[in-house]
Amino acid sequence: MDNSYDCSLVYAPWFNDASKVYQTIIEDGLTTIGNYAFAWCEKMVSISIPNSVTDIGEHAFHECDQLSSIVLPDNLETINDYTFVWCDHMPKIDIPESVESIGIGAFTGCTALNTIIIPQGTSYIDLSAFSWCSNLKYLSIGENATNIGTYAFAWCENLKTILNYAPIPQIIAEDVFQGLKRSSCTLYVPSGSIDLYKNSKIWEDFIIRDMADAPEPNPTESFDLLLAEKNKIRKVLVNGQVYILRGDKIYNISGAEVK
Repeated sequence: MDNSYDCSLVYAPWFNDASKVYQTIIEDGLTTIGNYAFAWCEKMVSISIPNSVTDIGEHAFHECDQLSSIVLPDNLETINDYTFVWCDHMPKIDIPESVESIGIGAFTGCTALNTIIIPQGTSYIDLSAFSWCSNLKYLSIGENATNIGTYAFAWCENLKTILNYAPIPQIIAEDVFQGLKRSSCTLYVPSGSIDLYKNSKIWEDFIIRDMADAPEPNPTESFDLLLAEKNKIRKVLVNGQVYILRGDKIYNISGAEVK
C-alpha cells in the first residue's frame, strides 16, 4: 500500500473488487497510503488507520460514498488534495492537531459534515478545501491558519457559526465564502481583535461577537436530514470534468459558476 495509483494506468490491486469492500483495517507500521488507494470503494463504511501513517495520498478515499467512520492518525501531517472528495455519508471527522495543511478539495462535497474543527497548528487551508459541504453549520479555525484559499468554504450555505482564533484577520478573497449570506452568520473572534475584524474586508460582513460568548459545537443531525441536504446537489461528468447542478445553474467543483 506504499505505492500510489492513478486509476488510469495503475490501479490498486483490489480495484476490481472495490464494490465488495465494507471494512478496511490497516496494520500498524505502514507509513503511507497511496494516491487513489481506496478510491470508489463505494460500500466501505469504516476504516482503521494506525498512528504510524503520516501521509495519506491524493484522492485516497475518492467517493467512498458510504464511509461514515474514520479516525485519522495522530501523526498525520497533511491532508492532501481531494483525499475525501465526495465522501458524502461522513457526518464527523476529527482533524488531528498534527495536521499542518489541508489540500485542494480535500473535503469537497462532504455534504454530511455538520461541524469542522480546524486545529490550532493548521496554517494552510487550500483552494476549495471544504466547498460544497452544504450541511456545515459550525466551523472553528485555529489561530495559525494564515492562508485560506479561494472557494475554501464555497456553498457552505447553511453555515451559522464561525470561530476564528486568529488575532489578526486573514486577508481572504471574496469567493472564500461564495454562496453564504454572511450577514446571517455569526463570527466569534478574540476579544482584543473585534475592531480589527470589523474593519477587515470580507470579515466585516459577518455578525461579529466576542470569542468568550461562542457556543459549543452542534450535535450531529439525523441521516434523514443529511440525505435531504445531499439530494439538493446533483453531479454530472462532462469530458472528464465534474460539474454541479443546483437549480438552473451550473458550477465547477470549486464552486465557481459556469456561464
